[in-house]
Amino acid sequence: MGIIIAVISLFLLPIVRALSKTMLRAASYLLRPRPVVAMAAFETKSVPNSLAALARFSSIDHSPLSVEEMQFLHHGKRPRFRNYEKFRSPRKRASKLLHELNIEAVQQSKASKPKVWETHFRVGDAIEIEMVSDGGVKSDDTDLIRGVVIGITRRALDTTVLLRDVVFGEPIERRVPLHSPLLRSLKVLEENFIYKGKRKVKRAKLYFLRDRNPLCKCRVGVEPSWGFCKFHFDVN
Repeated sequence: MGIIIAVISLFLLPIVRALSKTMLRAASYLLRPRPVVAMAAFETKSVPNSLAALARFSSIDHSPLSVEEMQFLHHGKRPRFRNYEKFRSPRKRASKLLHELNIEAVQQSKASKPKVWETHFRVGDAIEIEMVSDGGVKSDDTDLIRGVVIGITRRALDTTVLLRDVVFGEPIERRVPLHSPLLRSLKVLEENFIYKGKRKVKRAKLYFLRDRNPLCKCRVGVEPSWGFCKFHFDVN
């Protein structure tokens, strides 16, 4: 007889445990805290009688909950809403903070030099840059740099322009940083200098001019021995 009871108990115990778990889940679901929408439904008596009766005999307080008291808030502003400013750790956000500092420095530099940044120029134009040659930032000793723009590198504070010119018969290239405090002004001498306006410049870098006759396309400047500008000097 004891063996039979033991065998029956082995089969019945898992079933009883499963039923008890199911009943506990159902009870916790029925007696869960209700949101504001459910409370409004109770006030308007639109809830079924069985749930209303269960809420009447429940020991849980079913008074309306405020938004701050709700355990789970499945609505709100997206992305995640914070009513405070999150601390930006320099150890985790160093690259982002450096990017913001670079943006601020670029804005300050552009505001301090309107003669440079308000002048619009493109690749292929002949430009003239007035730049301090000696004596520091506050010096009045300036020099003029002329050349054809064969490339522009836009990289925040490292934005540069590559100029190509011919001086004393020798082609030279200068890379001028546009955010340098030594720059005073920038002026466009001629637009579309290399094609003389006959066709558009469709390249971002005009490195092919290095293989051409320098006196044909890149001669922008004053030859001291001649004493006049050779802006349209072409060799046939």
